[in-house]
Amino acid sequence: MNGQIRGGEHRKNLMKLLQEVGLRHNLWNVFEDFMRVAAISIANSSDPFHVTNSAETWESREKRYLETIGRYRKEEQMVFPQMMTELVLELEHQVRIGEFTDVLGELFHDMELHNKWRGQFFTPQSVCDMMGAVTMDKETMRRTVETFGYVSVNEPSCGSGATLMGFLNAFRGEGFNYSKEALVVGQDVDERCVHMAYIQFSLYGVPAILSHMNTLSLETYGEPWYSPVYILDMWHWKRKRRHGIELQEQELYAMING
Repeated sequence: MNGQIRGGEHRKNLMKLLQEVGLRHNLWNVFEDFMRVAAISIANSSDPFHVTNSAETWESREKRYLETIGRYRKEEQMVFPQMMTELVLELEHQVRIGEFTDVLGELFHDMELHNKWRGQFFTPQSVCDMMGAVTMDKETMRRTVETFGYVSVNEPSCGSGATLMGFLNAFRGEGFNYSKEALVVGQDVDERCVHMAYIQFSLYGVPAILSHMNTLSLETYGEPWYSPVYILDMWHWKRKRRHGIELQEQELYAMING
């Protein structure tokens, strides 16, 4: 185990709970299962009337939830809500200090689970923050928000979401409202990454769409995961409005240059 564990007391508590259940089960499997049941819990409770996803997807995810949690004894199942509580409190701490941080990606490394996951490493948050800062163009962001109401940013290999968080840190640092004026979109070929990113953006209160897909072959695996804020603030209609504005601009351009 890594000698230095990042984060506050709640992150350490989460690690202890994972290890506790991992005494009987493989620790990597426990982490993976926690990511799955947490993501499904958020997604299905946020969209019970199938506004964004189909009823078939809702039922399929519910079935996977029951199959996953059913592998654990009753006393072990009771630990999962405790882990969720510690994660929520840790992310709330990050919000209070004014930083989006890839808590799950860092925890994944601190528990040395990356050694068992095909040598996959997540980009450090400090590097992602630097990338967000050097590429942030406040004037472009301002014009886009004034025209369309929001800006959207896409990461085709999003991992647990650190790069997108780097953008959000820079975006918020320039005085923009990330929950009203930014939409983050991410894809990853690994479902575990999709779950990690989805959980964090959902709990951070970020409008987000995460997809399990191969962005090279464009093969998709199931429907996207929409964050609660995306659903509750009706971002589906905001995107339709933006699409309509873009079509009008294209038609006007064609008329002028026709």
